[in-house]
Amino acid sequence: MKKYLLSISVSLLFCQFIVEAQGVWTQKASFSGAARSYAPVGFSIGSIGYIGLGYNGSTYYQDLRAYDQNTDAWTPKTNFYSTRDYSSSFVIDGKAYVGLGNIASINYNDIWEYDTTLNAWSQKANFPGIARVTAVAFAINGKGYVGSGCFYPSYTTVYNDFYEYDPTSNIWTAKANFATMGRIAPVGFALNGKGYLGLGFISANQTDFWEYDPILDTWTQKGNFPGIHRNSAGSFTIGNNAYIAGGYDGSNDLDDFWQWEPVTDTWVQKANLLGGTRTSMSAFSIGNKGYIGCGRTNGMASNTFFEYDPSINVLVDNLKDTELVSIAPNPFSYQTVINFNIEQQNTVIKVSDVLGKEMMNTTFSGKQYTFEKNNLNPGIYFIQLRDENKNITNKKVVIQ
Repeated sequence: MKKYLLSISVSLLFCQFIVEAQGVWTQKASFSGAARSYAPVGFSIGSIGYIGLGYNGSTYYQDLRAYDQNTDAWTPKTNFYSTRDYSSSFVIDGKAYVGLGNIASINYNDIWEYDTTLNAWSQKANFPGIARVTAVAFAINGKGYVGSGCFYPSYTTVYNDFYEYDPTSNIWTAKANFATMGRIAPVGFALNGKGYLGLGFISANQTDFWEYDPILDTWTQKGNFPGIHRNSAGSFTIGNNAYIAGGYDGSNDLDDFWQWEPVTDTWVQKANLLGGTRTSMSAFSIGNKGYIGCGRTNGMASNTFFEYDPSINVLVDNLKDTELVSIAPNPFSYQTVINFNIEQQNTVIKVSDVLGKEMMNTTFSGKQYTFEKNNLNPGIYFIQLRDENKNITNKKVVIQ
């Protein structure tokens, strides 16, 4: 017993911090179109992401813009057939399928194929269900799946029907209805050959989650989402995991972010969204990174765009009296000093405001860095320190 206690004491003595696999959000180039707060579509094909359509409260949009992950730049593409919001999309074999949605209280059931090589749209067979908004859409093994959603603008008619689309024959086939009552603005995604639908609103916001097996044509309930019940959240998948971002709980927009692990059917909360609350956003993944953009952020239409990297660990101070990094004075008026307990080599220091806008980015080596106020306005700022091993330490400072 004495030997066991001694080993614990030594471990605590030398352990200055712990590493949490929280992942890191980084602000990227803003969407190059107008800010929009209502349900623009988002999808990715290969290494390129796309955002388009949507509504900002007064104007409907039909533009489509492509995001290049390698250059962090947006390029306008051929506009969609018409303006639209609350549309749905899925991707099969390098082509996107976009449709449904609303224009000025008129619901649609049309479906259009976007060919990235031709940069052109062509109409396909209409969705066979009733025209609607906020339907779930995803693709599994070369087939598209669309269902649920509601009638706009009354939201009184909610649907639970579900259909499969075969792009080779251009034919829709009715499949098993969603297992429970339909949803307004649920989330949906495909992962490891199965489809998933959950959350959304029906009489009240929900937290249940369901798995669709396309081979058996059956729905199976999974563990409930542990966060606040919500609708209009964003979702994407990376590797074998799915992620749920933000949404609206009926009173407030949200900024929390969750990872779902299907093997264990467990949810883990991750680092909150950067830039504040967000709902009705575009969301997609490219490779091993996830992206969210546009939507309603902090109550306003947004064109900001963020990248999530789950592979980067966050360093969290383990013993308050032996912090790895300290900043003093804080608050400060003109300058402060960032002190490191360990010699740094090529550590990236990034400063962002409360909305996630990057205000400064520099590289530092040594143990002490003097941070000058310069042209920054008084307020709260977040400092992110990334070392050569991609470990992250986050700090907050206040400029008076």
